[in-house]
Amino acid sequence: MAPPKNQNFASSDEDWVDDAEEVEEVEEAEIDEAEFVPEAVEEEDLTEILEGEVVVVEEGEVEVEEDEEREALDELEAEELEMLTADEEAESLPVDEAEEIRKLRREAIELDAPAETAGKGEFVCQNCFLVKRTSQLADKRRKYCRDCV
Repeated sequence: MAPPKNQNFASSDEDWVDDAEEVEEVEEAEIDEAEFVPEAVEEEDLTEILEGEVVVVEEGEVEVEEDEEREALDELEAEELEMLTADEEAESLPVDEAEEIRKLRREAIELDAPAETAGKGEFVCQNCFLVKRTSQLADKRRKYCRDCV
């Protein structure tokens, strides 16, 4: 189907129109009756469309459905917990999510702590950054270990 002849398209030197403006224009546009050909719609298609069920869903209904899904999932989880045998209950551990998050944060803070410097009789290889014994020192000037030389 060809675009309407009266529609103006942006040329290469014009700015593109925002999507929101395009949507408003499409909603406000009227169908040119001269372009619509009634014979193009077959009788069978028209009867299928007219006989088909039309379902109108409002916004409030969608929210209710989401709430119902959450409640159903909560109920299933409760049922699964009730169905556990004594052995399975002993194997499962209750998890306190807040405590787990605190534990992970503490571990992350500990990882951020600076590394300890080399102790007596040790050096840090400047290539692999591992703490090695001075007996492993191969290049004193560059402070490389035997593995990195």
